[in-house]
Amino acid sequence: MKKVEGLNIAIGETIKELRVDRNLTQEELAERCDTSAVYISEIERGIKNPTAQSLMLVALSLGMKMSELIEEVESRFEYVKNL
Repeated sequence: MKKVEGLNIAIGETIKELRVDRNLTQEELAERCDTSAVYISEIERGIKNPTAQSLMLVALSLGMKMSELIEEVESRFEYVKNL
């Protein structure tokens, strides 16, 4: 379970960093993803385990491919795994 929690944290931190880099609020990203700002917040805090569909929508909404988002998460997950 701990590894999944670490992965959720890595996903959330990555999405938050990318969102902030693009000067988007949680509300703006949520609107682009056709979801709620609460859901984006929960993903960013590592509370929710996003589906592949959600990750695809987030990636596209951030102007990137899903594979690019996953690569970003993988590099951060390596850091989280070593904590």
